Amino acid sequence: MHWPTLVALAASLAWGGSTLFAGAVVAQPADGAKPTHAEGADPVPPAEPTKSAPDAFDRRLAALKKKIAPIQVRMAPEDDPETLPDGSPPTGPVLVAGQRLGIFTPPMLSPDDVQLVIQQNIADVRRCYKRQLRRDPGWSDRLILDLAIKRTGRVSEVGVAPRRVQRAVIGRCLMRAVPRWRFPQFTGETEDGVTHEVLNASFPFDFAPR
Repeated sequence: MHWPTLVALAASLAWGGSTLFAGAVVAQPADGAKPTHAEGADPVPPAEPTKSAPDAFDRRLAALKKKIAPIQVRMAPEDDPETLPDGSPPTGPVLVAGQRLGIFTPPMLSPDDVQLVIQQNIADVRRCYKRQLRRDPGWSDRLILDLAIKRTGRVSEVGVAPRRVQRAVIGRCLMRAVPRWRFPQFTGETEDGVTHEVLNASFPFDFAPR
């Protein structure tokens, strides 16, 4: 009986080890699918870009525009805010509270009542926009002007949305100018006997250079 020599046994182990090692190099998908880069495999289509959902301001603006047409403000940096034509006129029949004061003080102000005062003070809005255009001649954006009007016709609170516009030159300017506006007085009394001290109103604006 002939025992294998040590050299032959070492060679056999080395050959077997290399065989096992070579077999471990080839990776196979666990689920049996073709490798991504295997020859003849269908290319993987690129993922479609996801559309960002509208934020709270966009949703609020869309809802507000269904009720009130945005006030359009178009001007160039060199325009005179006092001489430009007025923006969008009030919609619907106009019966202004200020013209009814000789007869009676209305219980509440209508949207047309509020919008007419905005149009009477539109030069303030243009002056604020002109300041913004001096900083950025191509600036355009949309905003919502929120007003809290007391029964006396004075403005108690002013808000500008979105925050990026509120922090801009035009937003800071409007926050200073709008409290000086004067609206018609109203009693605030409703049919159910409740008296409202403040009327809240919101109007959309659309700014673009011309």
